[in-house]
Amino acid sequence: MDGENLLPFISGEKQGIPHNVLYWRFLWHHAIRKGDWKLLKHRDHPDVELYNLAEDIGEQNDLSKARPEKVKELQHLYTDWSDVMLEPQWGWQPGNCGSYKVEK
Repeated sequence: MDGENLLPFISGEKQGIPHNVLYWRFLWHHAIRKGDWKLLKHRDHPDVELYNLAEDIGEQNDLSKARPEKVKELQHLYTDWSDVMLEPQWGWQPGNCGSYKVEK
């Protein structure tokens, strides 16, 4: 399993934040959130999108061109995570699980 039981956080048994970084992927779509920052990649868009959710909760202002260092940081985190995950076992085609391949 690649997650953590959130019930102790919901019930109050545990305090704090259960995850420093959140990862998501489904077929050709994937995202990563770290703090206020969220990086998205959609199948039908050639480029990634970057949002500062503290300032833009509606994800209207793509900051990927203005903050290339943040894009690179989040891409590396996503790649490191994705590389240790199993390929999806349902509804997928090889190579379509959204792995960034960036040089480290």
